[in-house]
Amino acid sequence: MNLDLRNKIETLFDKNYKKLIVIPLAILIISIILIVVQYQKTGDFIIKDISLKGGLSITINTNKDVDVNNLEAELRSKFSNTEVLVRRLTDFTTGQVTGINIEISGAQENEIKEFLSNYLSVEFSSENYSVEDVGAALGESFFNDLLLSLIFAFIFMSIVVLLIYRKFIPAITVIITALTDIIATLAIVNLLGIKISTAGIAAFLVLIGYSIVSDMLFTSKILRRKTSS
Repeated sequence: MNLDLRNKIETLFDKNYKKLIVIPLAILIISIILIVVQYQKTGDFIIKDISLKGGLSITINTNKDVDVNNLEAELRSKFSNTEVLVRRLTDFTTGQVTGINIEISGAQENEIKEFLSNYLSVEFSSENYSVEDVGAALGESFFNDLLLSLIFAFIFMSIVVLLIYRKFIPAITVIITALTDIIATLAIVNLLGIKISTAGIAAFLVLIGYSIVSDMLFTSKILRRKTSS
């Protein structure tokens, strides 16, 4: 970054940092509103995938280039009152199609298997077909355990921040900023309609770590500048 531009930005921040706090506060409030709206519409504050709410995850190994959008529409039409997500599987290095993955809830596995066999004109065996059945209770248990892990991770991180700074204002600034990062990310994920899996919850744990570290570095730099001036 150009040195003059950097100095101008730092000067602008030093003179208006109290006013600039309106921006993250606005982001936090808007994000909370979006999450509340999501909860009122669906009864949940995130969009869960099969691994968290229960259902079938079917993997079919085939080199046919299946129209996943059409297959998804056919499944929705055939099995009403179900949630369906069809994804194409490809080889990471060559990009060649290796199969498809179907996540569906609210339908029987034998009925889906029969439909897919006719639709794809494929005789299924253990070599080209596999299914994972996640019960609703098990998915809910996974979700509750992961959510508790997320909450405890944030609490322990907050305690560490308080012990490091030993001053309320810097510590609470880091904690609230990290909380805003998590809530804003969750709101954006909901807006984009992205389904959260067990791996997705783990990603939020990583987000806590990165957010706390970057916020602490930034806050420490500001404190050093204030002390030197």
